[in-house]
Amino acid sequence: LHETTPRNTLVLFTSNKMLNEVRMRLPESLPVLAQGTHGSKQGITNRFRQHPHAILLATGSFWEGIDLPGRQLEILVITRLPCPVPSDPVFSAQGDRAAMEGRDPFLELSLPLAVLRFRQGIGRLIRTEADAGMVIITDKRISQRRYGAAFRESLPVPMIGANTLDEIRERMVERFSEDAAVN
Repeated sequence: LHETTPRNTLVLFTSNKMLNEVRMRLPESLPVLAQGTHGSKQGITNRFRQHPHAILLATGSFWEGIDLPGRQLEILVITRLPCPVPSDPVFSAQGDRAAMEGRDPFLELSLPLAVLRFRQGIGRLIRTEADAGMVIITDKRISQRRYGAAFRESLPVPMIGANTLDEIRERMVERFSEDAAVN
């Protein structure tokens, strides 16, 4: 996808393992910066801002708290919906309590937190009224699970589906050729 439209791209992961697996598969010719490999959060964010077509692979704290307005970030990829880890001791205890009270821990605890985190991730792309770009969500659960509606409804614009890489490429070319025509 980066070869189709080389733009500053942030790829958000929910696990370091997945981030590292993807990083290892990317060609060395790509301008990749990876959290945990290429320096501190601030250091790689600054390097990303200065590089015209970088790819930043990140997890955790990069879902929030970084400001990349305008052309500093034009493509955001969300690899997985950011659902909380059920094995976290505090979260697990809250879930157990909800279940004992006859409530659904996923719908009442996990889903609202995941949607909030998802919106925070989307917020990395949309920082000002003038910001524009493209969000690519690779987690099929957003369209295939009933709870995916909560994520879709939280998006600032309607979701346009694509089932293949070729369809995504076509949409990217359309989106960024429109952008070039406007500027």
